[in-house]
Amino acid sequence: MGWNPVPAVEHWLLRDAPAFLRGRRLLFAADLHIRDCTAEAYIHRLAGLCAEQGAELLLLGGDLVTYGDGSSYDNMLSLCSQLSQIA
Repeated sequence: MGWNPVPAVEHWLLRDAPAFLRGRRLLFAADLHIRDCTAEAYIHRLAGLCAEQGAELLLLGGDLVTYGDGSSYDNMLSLCSQLSQIA
């Protein structure tokens, strides 16, 4: 099985969520490993997938960027800019 450029989506019901989160849709994204060579089309597809979930709150976890020689945060900033329009 090869690398899947579209992240998996899982839906969870948090039964013991704090009162202020009950009935809310949250989106948690982690381990995206975005690099300077990540295609802009992937960034747009990822933002679109997030938008389709209808989340009211977006949470970004670790390993969002893969750092190395020649690394740039431009693609990560592009994704964050697009996500800021969603929730």
